[in-house]
Amino acid sequence: MSIAVEHDRTRRLITATATGHSTVDELFHFLETHWVTAGADDAILFDARNMIVDQAASDVKVLVSRLERYSATLRAPFAILVGADIGADHAFGMARMYEMLLDAAGISRVRVFRSMAEAQSWLGIEPR
Repeated sequence: MSIAVEHDRTRRLITATATGHSTVDELFHFLETHWVTAGADDAILFDARNMIVDQAASDVKVLVSRLERYSATLRAPFAILVGADIGADHAFGMARMYEMLLDAAGISRVRVFRSMAEAQSWLGIEPR
């Protein structure tokens, strides 16, 4: 998998664009490198529309359990953008499961969206 990361310091926005397959380790590395270190005034937009999501529920649970130790430092809002077509239903389901498990662990800064406009609005980011 490839995750291209762009930092827009003016807008305090970290945009990540994921393509291809991913592993729990790759996703955790991204989260640990960018989300854990982001400030509360930053925002993260994770664009998973071109990511091949073949994770199972057990993978999502492992990812969440690895993030729990950072619950006090995960302050930046994190929007996950998945495709709007029917082929993206699995990705949407896994992302929603991730959101709900994090929320149950006390990490409530994640939301899943099917449109860029909705994700940007929730993050408080003006479209370019």
